[in-house]
Amino acid sequence: FIDRLGGTESTSSIRNLDVALSKVAVGENVKFAISANVLSESKNLEIDGSAGPLDAALALPEAQVDFNLKITDLELGPVAAIAGLPADLIKAKLNTNMSAKGSAKQAAATGNVTLQLGAAPALGINQALTVSISQKSELDLQAFNLNIQQAEVSVEDLVIGLVGQIKNLTSTPELDVKVTSGELDMQ
Repeated sequence: FIDRLGGTESTSSIRNLDVALSKVAVGENVKFAISANVLSESKNLEIDGSAGPLDAALALPEAQVDFNLKITDLELGPVAAIAGLPADLIKAKLNTNMSAKGSAKQAAATGNVTLQLGAAPALGINQALTVSISQKSELDLQAFNLNIQQAEVSVEDLVIGLVGQIKNLTSTPELDVKVTSGELDMQ
Protein backbone atom coordinates (compact mmCIF):
# COMPACT_ATOMS: atom_id res chain seq x y z
CA PHE A 1 0.00 0.00 0.00
CA ILE A 2 1.45 3.37 -0.98
CA ASP A 3 -0.08 6.44 0.65
CA ARG A 4 0.57 9.72 -1.16
CA LEU A 5 -2.02 11.84 0.70
CA GLY A 6 0.03 12.81 3.78
CA GLY A 7 2.39 15.10 1.86
CA THR A 8 5.15 12.51 1.83
CA GLU A 9 4.91 9.10 0.24
CA SER A 10 4.57 6.28 2.75
CA THR A 11 4.67 2.57 1.95
CA SER A 12 2.98 0.02 4.21
CA SER A 13 2.93 -3.68 3.56
CA ILE A 14 1.06 -6.79 4.49
CA ARG A 15 3.04 -9.86 3.50
CA ASN A 16 2.53 -13.60 3.65
CA LEU A 17 -1.24 -13.31 4.00
CA ASP A 18 -2.53 -16.81 4.66
CA VAL A 19 -6.29 -17.49 4.72
CA ALA A 20 -7.67 -20.98 5.34
CA LEU A 21 -11.37 -21.92 5.32
CA SER A 22 -12.87 -25.29 6.13
CA LYS A 23 -16.36 -26.77 6.58
CA VAL A 24 -17.82 -24.42 3.95
CA ALA A 25 -21.18 -26.16 3.52
CA VAL A 26 -24.89 -25.58 4.11
CA GLY A 27 -25.76 -26.05 7.76
CA GLU A 28 -22.12 -25.95 8.86
CA ASN A 29 -20.09 -23.44 10.84
CA VAL A 30 -17.27 -22.20 8.62
CA LYS A 31 -13.91 -22.46 10.33
CA PHE A 32 -11.31 -19.84 9.42
CA ALA A 33 -7.69 -19.05 10.15
CA ILE A 34 -5.89 -15.93 8.94
CA SER A 35 -2.29 -14.90 9.51
CA ALA A 36 -0.03 -12.20 8.06
CA ASN A 37 3.06 -10.10 8.46
CA VAL A 38 1.61 -6.60 9.00
CA LEU A 39 4.20 -3.81 8.71
CA SER A 40 6.72 -6.46 9.78
CA GLU A 41 9.12 -9.08 8.44
CA SER A 42 7.63 -11.74 10.74
CA LYS A 43 4.10 -13.03 11.39
CA ASN A 44 2.40 -10.71 13.85
CA LEU A 45 -1.32 -11.08 13.10
CA GLU A 46 -3.39 -14.21 13.72
CA ILE A 47 -7.17 -14.59 13.64
CA ASP A 48 -8.96 -17.90 14.00
CA GLY A 49 -12.46 -19.05 14.76
CA SER A 50 -15.78 -20.01 13.24
CA ALA A 51 -18.98 -18.43 11.93
CA GLY A 52 -22.24 -20.03 10.96
CA PRO A 53 -24.24 -21.94 10.20
CA LEU A 54 -24.41 -21.19 6.47
CA ASP A 55 -27.87 -21.11 4.91
CA ALA A 56 -28.84 -22.51 1.47
CA ALA A 57 -27.49 -19.37 -0.24
CA LEU A 58 -24.17 -19.84 1.63
CA ALA A 59 -24.89 -16.66 3.59
CA LEU A 60 -24.67 -16.02 7.35
CA PRO A 61 -28.07 -14.42 8.19
CA GLU A 62 -28.22 -15.47 11.87
CA ALA A 63 -24.57 -16.31 12.34
CA GLN A 64 -22.96 -17.23 15.58
CA VAL A 65 -19.37 -16.04 15.65
CA ASP A 66 -16.51 -17.23 17.82
CA PHE A 67 -13.04 -15.85 17.13
CA ASN A 68 -9.64 -15.03 18.60
CA LEU A 69 -7.36 -12.19 17.55
CA LYS A 70 -3.68 -11.99 18.36
CA ILE A 71 -1.37 -9.12 17.38
CA THR A 72 2.29 -9.29 18.39
CA ASP A 73 4.75 -6.38 18.28
CA LEU A 74 2.94 -4.31 15.64
CA GLU A 75 5.14 -1.26 15.01
CA LEU A 76 2.96 1.86 14.93
CA GLY A 77 5.57 4.21 13.39
CA PRO A 78 4.42 3.42 9.84
CA VAL A 79 0.83 4.12 10.90
CA ALA A 80 1.98 7.60 12.01
CA ALA A 81 3.40 8.12 8.53
CA ILE A 82 0.03 7.22 7.00
CA ALA A 83 -1.51 9.94 9.22
CA GLY A 84 1.00 12.43 7.81
CA LEU A 85 3.29 12.45 10.86
CA PRO A 86 6.99 11.61 10.67
CA ALA A 87 7.36 7.83 11.16
CA ASP A 88 10.13 8.33 13.71
CA LEU A 89 7.88 10.62 15.77
CA ILE A 90 5.93 7.70 17.20
CA LYS A 91 7.93 4.80 18.57
CA ALA A 92 5.27 2.40 19.74
CA LYS A 93 4.39 -1.29 19.62
CA LEU A 94 0.94 -2.80 19.95
CA ASN A 95 0.23 -6.25 21.40
CA THR A 96 -3.24 -7.70 21.88
CA ASN A 97 -5.11 -10.92 22.64
CA MET A 98 -8.86 -10.65 22.17
CA SER A 99 -11.70 -13.17 21.99
CA ALA A 100 -15.30 -12.59 20.99
CA LYS A 101 -18.30 -14.86 20.89
CA GLY A 102 -21.91 -14.16 20.00
CA SER A 103 -24.26 -13.29 17.19
CA ALA A 104 -24.93 -10.42 14.85
CA LYS A 105 -27.21 -9.09 17.60
CA GLN A 106 -25.09 -9.47 20.73
CA ALA A 107 -21.46 -10.39 21.35
CA ALA A 108 -19.29 -10.87 24.41
CA ALA A 109 -15.62 -9.92 24.26
CA THR A 110 -12.65 -10.39 26.55
CA GLY A 111 -9.01 -9.62 26.14
CA ASN A 112 -6.16 -7.23 26.63
CA VAL A 113 -4.21 -4.62 24.73
CA THR A 114 -0.70 -3.43 25.56
CA LEU A 115 0.82 -0.34 24.00
CA GLN A 116 4.51 0.27 24.54
CA LEU A 117 5.34 3.91 23.85
CA GLY A 118 8.87 5.10 23.36
CA ALA A 119 9.94 8.60 24.37
CA ALA A 120 8.60 11.24 21.96
CA PRO A 121 9.58 14.69 23.27
CA ALA A 122 7.80 16.39 20.35
CA LEU A 123 4.55 14.91 21.70
CA GLY A 124 5.36 15.70 25.34
CA ILE A 125 6.31 12.10 26.16
CA ASN A 126 9.75 12.37 27.76
CA GLN A 127 10.12 8.75 28.86
CA ALA A 128 8.97 5.35 27.65
CA LEU A 129 5.53 4.27 28.92
CA THR A 130 3.53 1.07 28.89
CA VAL A 131 -0.27 1.35 28.69
CA SER A 132 -2.30 -1.82 29.28
CA ILE A 133 -6.03 -2.32 28.93
CA SER A 134 -7.86 -5.49 29.93
CA GLN A 135 -11.60 -5.82 29.58
CA LYS A 136 -14.64 -8.05 29.66
CA SER A 137 -17.73 -6.61 27.99
CA GLU A 138 -20.90 -7.27 26.03
CA LEU A 139 -21.93 -5.34 22.93
CA ASP A 140 -25.58 -5.10 21.90
CA LEU A 141 -25.29 -4.56 18.14
CA GLN A 142 -28.99 -3.74 17.67
CA ALA A 143 -29.20 -0.91 20.22
CA PHE A 144 -25.45 -0.11 20.02
CA ASN A 145 -24.96 -0.30 23.77
CA LEU A 146 -21.76 -1.45 25.47
CA ASN A 147 -21.97 -3.13 28.87
CA ILE A 148 -18.53 -3.00 30.52
CA GLN A 149 -18.50 -5.83 33.05
CA GLN A 150 -14.89 -5.24 34.01
CA ALA A 151 -12.14 -3.07 32.55
CA GLU A 152 -8.78 -1.96 33.82
CA VAL A 153 -6.48 0.64 32.31
CA SER A 154 -2.89 0.72 33.59
CA VAL A 155 -0.32 3.38 32.81
CA GLU A 156 2.87 2.39 34.58
CA ASP A 157 1.86 2.39 38.31
CA LEU A 158 -1.53 4.07 37.82
CA VAL A 159 -4.45 1.61 37.59
CA ILE A 160 -7.96 2.79 36.71
CA GLY A 161 -10.98 0.48 36.87
CA LEU A 162 -14.16 0.90 34.82
CA VAL A 163 -17.58 -0.75 35.20
CA GLY A 164 -20.87 0.35 33.66
CA GLN A 165 -22.69 0.98 30.44
CA ILE A 166 -22.35 3.22 27.42
CA LYS A 167 -25.58 3.63 25.45
CA ASN A 168 -26.13 5.02 21.95
CA LEU A 169 -22.61 4.38 20.64
CA THR A 170 -23.58 5.56 17.14
CA SER A 171 -25.20 8.88 18.09
CA THR A 172 -24.87 10.87 21.31
CA PRO A 173 -23.36 8.42 23.80
CA GLU A 174 -24.83 8.24 27.29
CA LEU A 175 -22.33 7.14 29.93
CA ASP A 176 -23.20 5.44 33.19
CA VAL A 177 -19.72 4.34 34.19
CA LYS A 178 -18.07 3.97 37.58
CA VAL A 179 -14.36 4.86 37.58
CA THR A 180 -12.09 3.73 40.39
CA SER A 181 -8.39 4.10 41.00
CA GLY A 182 -5.76 3.56 43.62
CA GLU A 183 -4.04 6.42 45.37
CA LEU A 184 -2.95 9.19 42.98
CA ASP A 185 0.26 11.12 43.56
CA MET A 186 -0.53 14.66 42.34
CA GLN A 187 2.93 16.18 42.80
